[in-house]
Amino acid sequence: MTTGATTQYLKWSLYKSGTTMSEIIGTLKLMLLEGEYTAQTLPAYVPYGCIQIKKCNKNLLDYNWLLHSISESLTVSVIENGIRLTNTNGYAVSTQGNDLKLKPNTKYTLSCKSVWGISAENQNWGWQIKDLDNNVVIVSTNLKTDFVSFETGTGTNYRIWYYIGYPNTNAGTVDLTEIQLVEGEYTAQTMPDYIPHAEKTYNFPLSEGQVLYEDTATEVNGIHNLNTKEVYDGTSTALSSYIGSTTDTYIFQIATSNLANITRTGKGKCNILKKINYSYSANEESYYLTNNNLVFKINKTTIDSQTGSTTLDKIKSFLNSTPLEIYGARTTEEIVPYTTEQQNVIDEIISDGTYKEVTHYTAEASLNPNMEIGYYKDLEIWVNNLINS
Repeated sequence: MTTGATTQYLKWSLYKSGTTMSEIIGTLKLMLLEGEYTAQTLPAYVPYGCIQIKKCNKNLLDYNWLLHSISESLTVSVIENGIRLTNTNGYAVSTQGNDLKLKPNTKYTLSCKSVWGISAENQNWGWQIKDLDNNVVIVSTNLKTDFVSFETGTGTNYRIWYYIGYPNTNAGTVDLTEIQLVEGEYTAQTMPDYIPHAEKTYNFPLSEGQVLYEDTATEVNGIHNLNTKEVYDGTSTALSSYIGSTTDTYIFQIATSNLANITRTGKGKCNILKKINYSYSANEESYYLTNNNLVFKINKTTIDSQTGSTTLDKIKSFLNSTPLEIYGARTTEEIVPYTTEQQNVIDEIISDGTYKEVTHYTAEASLNPNMEIGYYKDLEIWVNNLINS
């Protein structure tokens, strides 16, 4: 959808084919984002005006997500401690993916128990796990693979689903029970006993206009911003001069002394350009840092299409439509006190406590939920000791 001078309206309906509108199925989560995305690059869903903070026990995989099929030929139903998949025509189909946060460069183990209603020589049923940040499938198992260990890449966003591929002999059923995904590398002999997945989600509200940056953290006394951004358009006095060109780019600079809130060593990101090592002659759109300036290179064709009597005027015209956003570490940490609504969420998270043995906390944004939570290492033993003392 491209917006113009007229108002654009979006409308969705979700219902099963052949049913009345009173028989609406599923949960529809909508996001309207600026930018162009594919199914592989779309960010994880977050409620409007909120950041989701989620905690779960050591079993990271909620198999309820797998109850949704992306094809009418595949039905998924609930059985005790698991699901049953029935494929009727053998075409390539899969369950809906379960998006989850995993630690980068960390080993995990996926396990389940299966009962098959298809022949053993068919090798096209199995699990797939995709690294959404790097757009690569890191796990793809075959028939009757109930146990697999793997290591994540540099990304933190992953999608797991169960698929059925070609050929047409794939029609049949499979029962999957005791499905679990745990952190760590295990063998079939050392795998922890199965426990059902348990989780709770908290919606952390953002104040109007509030921005969270990379490495923003929730602490006891408020939101700690370790980073910030500064925005520069064509009217910015920090834009000091046009200083030259390469074959394909124009070069201009901003004095680092004008970036008041960002440390010199922390000027590490830009919204439209990639960072390179110092290279005046590099013939590509980029930016780099010198002792006194941030130096930017923009394609000549982009700048020449702008209005202005000089190259610098054209650069300013370009920046008025596409401002530079410079991200980096703050010179001093900013602490923003919680609003009443935010404090209520933090208090609820702390008072709810943790799951037995392992509790994972994740946030669907650049927010690190750093919280001081007091708990006993094994509450069950502690209670028993009190009873017997």
